Amino acid sequence: MAGGAARGPAAPAQRRAAMERQEQSGPAGAAEPGESPEAQFQAVVQRTQVLLLAGETWEADRARAALSSFAHEVLPVARRAASPAPPSAPPAGQLVFFLCRAPSLRGRAARLREVLRGVREQSRGAPAALVGVIVQPRPEEEAEARRRLEELLLEVFQPPESGPGAAPRVEVHTAVFRPGRPEGALEVKKAACEALREEPAARSPRLLLLTGLLALSAPVFTLEIHNLNILKGPTRAIRNIYPKDLKADQGKGSLWCSRASDMQVAQAWPKDCSEITWNRVSGVFVIQPTGLHQFEVYCDLNSTSEGWTVLQRNRHDTQITWAESWSTYKYGFGNVHNDYWLGTEYIYQIAKQKVYQVRFVIHDSSGTMKYADYNLFGLEDESKGYRLRLGSYTGTAGDAMTSNNPSTVHDNMKFSTKDLDQDTYSGNCASSYGGGWWYSACYSAQLNTKGSITWGSVCSGNCQASAILIKPATYC
Repeated sequence: MAGGAARGPAAPAQRRAAMERQEQSGPAGAAEPGESPEAQFQAVVQRTQVLLLAGETWEADRARAALSSFAHEVLPVARRAASPAPPSAPPAGQLVFFLCRAPSLRGRAARLREVLRGVREQSRGAPAALVGVIVQPRPEEEAEARRRLEELLLEVFQPPESGPGAAPRVEVHTAVFRPGRPEGALEVKKAACEALREEPAARSPRLLLLTGLLALSAPVFTLEIHNLNILKGPTRAIRNIYPKDLKADQGKGSLWCSRASDMQVAQAWPKDCSEITWNRVSGVFVIQPTGLHQFEVYCDLNSTSEGWTVLQRNRHDTQITWAESWSTYKYGFGNVHNDYWLGTEYIYQIAKQKVYQVRFVIHDSSGTMKYADYNLFGLEDESKGYRLRLGSYTGTAGDAMTSNNPSTVHDNMKFSTKDLDQDTYSGNCASSYGGGWWYSACYSAQLNTKGSITWGSVCSGNCQASAILIKPATYC
């Protein structure tokens, strides 16, 4: 449909006719006329960045199996060369497969919407084809799941706003994939070629909606970033998502690829930023704490010490309101490149791996940087309110967290938000003071707030900026 306008599922005859026309013409610049659809798809994948993204929280082994099965069925080219030659040109575009489940489209649509918005943001600067995949729908739920996902994709990728700053509009296609049937995989490949058939300079992002049954088979590769909502920019901004990083240190990454022909094999993602030793430039990295899926964080790195994992950053003139719900704080929000909250659940999962220390960085009213270090940092799990545990203080900012005053202490306090009050005050501190925090009744430090960052006697509502960083304790 011209201009990237949406369209619903094509009638079978129309779909077959479109496939026949595509098979005759092939994607422009991807394959010679007369080549088979398989050859055309091979050519597309060879010059396209391929990413698999899990759109929700699965158990790690199930997500890995689902992604691996899909890659095994649809992207056999990705398993070719063990030692490929360096690429001669950058990828011509980006092909993103987005996986979710039918039950989540009924009960967790808000979470999927957040992830899809992250996908939209990361693809805004680079032309992309986006393939929505419903994993293992039952026959009786397939039609409803297809409708729900199509509506969700249209909502996110065809917003009503227009103009230079508006998100690109996309065209919705549908295809059915069933494992073990070559004709099913062939239809998916034809659809991908159709979405990528235009030259990169002229191509606008397209979106394919794919429903199918995925068998859980032998692993091929996985990339299942679950907090794309805080990545405001292209995935190329993630510093360890490309093969050049893995080549520098085999064993410090998962199995993934930039172009399918350049895929490299490694053993594990770093568990936190302290394990990043092959790339000492601060930036956004993918990590994977023990027993959890991958997600992105900002790593503060230098050449003299272990890297710090950044949990929070805020500025006096931030665009973030910070007045968010418990579930939003749980999974994170903001922009990982500047002001953001990583997510209380992700913070808990990182901190439970080993003994950590924490640094609170404060820029006072004049912009002078000060810090407060605590030699122990940990959170209890969600059932215990993400209660904060801190050790002994050293630093230049003063101890604003472990005061003996029961009304302003933060150590040993549960986390509170506007919709879940767990403080010791008769009212709701989070509602009154603008953001989630480890309140008592109420605070001597509050970093999660818009325009009134406070740290003890250093600055009361007029701090210029803050950050919270952790790394493994040096004494353990």
